[in-house]
Amino acid sequence: MLELVQDGADVIIEHDGSPVAIVSSIEQRRGRLLSESINLAMSDGSTTTLDGGFARDLEDIINSHREPLNRQA
Repeated sequence: MLELVQDGADVIIEHDGSPVAIVSSIEQRRGRLLSESINLAMSDGSTTTLDGGFARDLEDIINSHREPLNRQA
């Protein structure tokens, strides 16, 4: 299984036929840009509007988590 993960595959672990976890490479994991998320939503036909309140909320969230990400934790 670890060889598959090292080669870039995501391995889904199931219990009684239901997915419960994903094992994936730390090196290949990255977040999605907000612009990518918006483009995906638009391509799926979403009519969601990002108003000024959302922008303020998002900025508050970003500013409250300025510490470096510890990927080993």
